[in-house]
Amino acid sequence: MITCKKCGKQFEVSQGHKEHCEKLKIPTSSHCLDCRRIQLMNFRNERTFYSDTCKNCGNRMISCFSSNSPFTIWCSECWWSDKFDPLKYGKEFDFNRPFFDQFWELMMTTPLGNLFIASSENSDYANYSVGNKNSYMLGASDYNEDSFYADNSNYCRDACDISFVNKSELIYQSVDLVDCYTCLYCRNLRNCNFCYFCADCIGCTNCIGCVNLHNKQYCIFNKQYQREEYAAAMKNFALETLSGVQKFVQEFSKFLSSQPRRFSHNINPENCVGDYIVNSRNCQNCFDIMECEDCDNLIFGYKSRDCHNVYGTGTSELIYFSAGISESYDTKFSCLVWPGSNDVWYSLCARNAKHCFGCVSLRRNEYCIFNKQYSKEEYEKLSEKIKQHMIKTGELGEYFPLKYAPW
Repeated sequence: MITCKKCGKQFEVSQGHKEHCEKLKIPTSSHCLDCRRIQLMNFRNERTFYSDTCKNCGNRMISCFSSNSPFTIWCSECWWSDKFDPLKYGKEFDFNRPFFDQFWELMMTTPLGNLFIASSENSDYANYSVGNKNSYMLGASDYNEDSFYADNSNYCRDACDISFVNKSELIYQSVDLVDCYTCLYCRNLRNCNFCYFCADCIGCTNCIGCVNLHNKQYCIFNKQYQREEYAAAMKNFALETLSGVQKFVQEFSKFLSSQPRRFSHNINPENCVGDYIVNSRNCQNCFDIMECEDCDNLIFGYKSRDCHNVYGTGTSELIYFSAGISESYDTKFSCLVWPGSNDVWYSLCARNAKHCFGCVSLRRNEYCIFNKQYSKEEYEKLSEKIKQHMIKTGELGEYFPLKYAPW
């Protein structure tokens, strides 16, 4: 048993954590799982937006950083411009000082982007999102079109007020839907169409106020109706009006509380522990993941393998103790690593960067330490020396301290 350095609670290091640390040749974390998650979550701001001015061009912009932030925040156009050279802010590593203190100074001087979005059209009010079109107020949501007020939802069209909805169209005020069409006020549906106020249903069509049904149609409160009877009853409910919705909410809440509930929302899990695990295997203590394998302590994962202590990753592999990782490989103790990155250690906002250690806002750079360019041989020698220094200072194996969190 180990005493958590942060909260003082006793905790046991999991076998998966031990094996991964041995593979990386790093010490195990001195923080318990809850404190590790708090550290990671403080390095994400998906939903809060501020009005600010770009510190480079002076244009007004929407930002996920407050206007009184100590950082140098640039608009997306400036930050992604080829004229921005992050190596201009490079510095030598000082072996007489702790790593984290020096990294904080690099964060303070190197420009950061106002939002973390890419390949989007007319979707400026979004963050941690890519590939959206004509959408507004999205958080951690990708490839949506004509959608509004969504978080952790992907490949949706004409959707509004949704959370964890995927591959669906014409959805309103719903949570945890997959492959659905024209569903309103629903939760935990799969392959359902034209459903209202339904929960935990699969393959249902034209149902109202139903719970735990599979492959049914024309049902109201789990009771079967003929098509004509169903249409007449639906008309009487007047769900197209606010008063009708408010009245039905009360009736549905009573019915829902009377129904048995499934112990979890997992679909096709193999040797998994957690909830909202879909088509995954060998995943322990994971939540809201899809098509993942050999992961533990992962929250919000998609098509990822061998990820440990991660908050948000998609199509990535060999990710450890990191947050906001997309289409990257072999990333450790980092935040906001963009597609094409590889072998990234203790870095922030790495964009298609490879073999970097302790860097900020790199883009298509290789073999850099503290935003300073090195040869391959120099990089390998110096990065290993810094790791040994961090072992002596008790920093290697730990995530960035909370006092350095941007939010």
